[in-house]
Amino acid sequence: MTQSRLKLSCALYYHGLANLALKNEEAAISDFKKVLSKEPVGMLKERTEWYLTLAYLLNHQRENALDLLKRMAGNKQHSYQSSARKMLESL
Repeated sequence: MTQSRLKLSCALYYHGLANLALKNEEAAISDFKKVLSKEPVGMLKERTEWYLTLAYLLNHQRENALDLLKRMAGNKQHSYQSSARKMLESL
């Protein structure tokens, strides 16, 4: 990932977090999906997936959230694996 793509992805990620905090779930979903379309790696990807899942749940898009949770829970390398498993159990 080039430096300019990384900066854009980070800006979109934080914009998504702001939208989520302001209860603008649809805008947050759009921001997080744009981040993921730029093929981020590491923690940026994993955090974006986690917050996209939360935005889906808050926007009543349960199936989309479940798909992401299952993918995270099944990945031993994912930082949010444990949290995803716990959330799956509670849904």
